[in-house]
Amino acid sequence: MDEKDFEKKSTKKVTTIVGIIILALIIAIILGGFFYLKFTRKPERIFSKEIDKLFKMEENKNSKQEKFELDITASIDSDNEEIKMIDSFLKGIKLKVNLETDLNNKVFCETLIPSFIGQEIVSLDILLQDDNLYVYSEELYDKYIELPKEYIETPVISIDTVFEELSEQYNTLTNEKLINNIKNIYHDSIKIGTFSQEKVKLNGATVLKTTKKMSTKEYTDILNKILKEIDNNNNDETIKIFTEELKNITEEIENYSENVEISIYTKGITNKFEKAEIIIINKYGSRTFEFEKKEKEKEIQLRLLQDNSAEGINSEEIFNITIKEEEENSRTVKFKINIDGTIITLNIKCTNDYNAKPEKRDTSNSIELENLTEIDYLKIYSNIQKNEILYSIINTISEMIEAL
Repeated sequence: MDEKDFEKKSTKKVTTIVGIIILALIIAIILGGFFYLKFTRKPERIFSKEIDKLFKMEENKNSKQEKFELDITASIDSDNEEIKMIDSFLKGIKLKVNLETDLNNKVFCETLIPSFIGQEIVSLDILLQDDNLYVYSEELYDKYIELPKEYIETPVISIDTVFEELSEQYNTLTNEKLINNIKNIYHDSIKIGTFSQEKVKLNGATVLKTTKKMSTKEYTDILNKILKEIDNNNNDETIKIFTEELKNITEEIENYSENVEISIYTKGITNKFEKAEIIIINKYGSRTFEFEKKEKEKEIQLRLLQDNSAEGINSEEIFNITIKEEEENSRTVKFKINIDGTIITLNIKCTNDYNAKPEKRDTSNSIELENLTEIDYLKIYSNIQKNEILYSIINTISEMIEAL
């Protein structure tokens, strides 16, 4: 065999080996991709992944010291002429709310600044400090007015213990053990019920819809386990009352519903979350709770839909919350609620400062409400009359109430 033939055979052999290796790699990639998709698109895996994401805690070291600034507008959409009159009035009003909270130093201050057609009307401080409750408005009176505690005290709320209760609520809601236990309850529930998958259209794109179907009893058993876990890790009375109300709702679901379907919509080979929904089905129709995330728009939406198909009523949106991230620590929130065909909308722009350190107010010149004299009341009333917008609004509201 001469040298040229040997080189040809060697080249051919190398080419064959390289071809086999490339082919093997292609097959490995295809099989790897197949098994990856097979594994990651398993219904149980999709549900497990979203549960982990849901309970992922973001560290926030200053949550007990915060400042929030809210800009609130409202509107009402109705065919009723009287409600239309109220709406025309509402559209001119904007409410600015500044909230400062320091649970460690027992300070809570809420400043309300309403404006009408762009002009600020008055500012009002509601201050809870050193276990005392005050109101203050620099336009109306030059002193903090201390209100009797019974003004806001209830069997659940006490001025003397409110900060301890808020701290307890904070500790419960950020209790890592409790959160992990609830997450484990959800993980354990994955094996309950039956799964199905189908490709559907969502916002014009093809997505994978993974649905878990279970009986109402199976669904409410999961909810009751979670509520029991919260009760076992909580000492706050307000949260206990809240969980009791949820238990009543859970009982109502069990008594009047037949089954529950939970669906998660994902897109692409990475199973990017797009939407989740819970449909509670009964003999009259269904209630659907939807949670949708629009990553491009930095927006999430929560909706409640009611479908009374047995009565010939098509799906109707009852409630809608849309939250849109604007920039760091700033977002807009839109609430819409449908009450017998009347749509009430609240638009809120929220900016928060987690590094804030609220300061205590100087209340040394405060006066108790019961010690206000007739001269003090006349001074306040005179200042209201001097504020033309405030005085006009008070009269307009009085006339509207009388008309209704």
